[in-house]
Amino acid sequence: MKRLAALLVSLALAGCTSSADYEPRDGDIVFHTSRSAQSLAIQLATKSPYSHMGIVYLRDGKPFVFEAVQPVKPTPLDEWTARGERQQFVAKRLRDADSRLTAETLRNMRAAASNSRAKTTTRTSSGRTSASTARSSSGRSSRGAPASS
Repeated sequence: MKRLAALLVSLALAGCTSSADYEPRDGDIVFHTSRSAQSLAIQLATKSPYSHMGIVYLRDGKPFVFEAVQPVKPTPLDEWTARGERQQFVAKRLRDADSRLTAETLRNMRAAASNSRAKTTTRTSSGRTSASTARSSSGRSSRGAPASS
C-alpha cells in the first residue's frame, strides 16, 4: 500500500497531462467535482476544485475507475463520470507513463486495488473503527465525456 501511495504522489508531482480527447489507459488518474453532500467540505479541506478521484484500469478493453467509496470498488468510467458536476472530469497521465508504469508496476497496482476492494470500514457507536469484507458489483462501461483543464 505504501508503494501505491508513493506512486500516486509521484503521479501528482511528475508532470501529468490532461486531454480533451481522452483515451483511457491503465494507471491514469481522473478527477471530478462530486455532487455528493460532502463535496464542498472536501474541496475546502484540500484546497482543490475537485472532490473525488480514482485510478483507471482497463478490463477487457473497458475503462473502470478504482475509487474509494463505501466499499472501495471499481466503477465503470461512464457511471463514475455521471456522478460528477456536468458529467465532466479531468484525466491526468504521467509524461513517462510507458517507462514508469511497467507491467510489473501495473500488476502491483491491480493487486493493491484488489486487496483493498473487498475491505470496508465502519465506525461503531463507541467511535471505534472496524474492518469488514464487502462485495462489489460491476456493470457495463462506455467512455465518458472528459473535461478540459
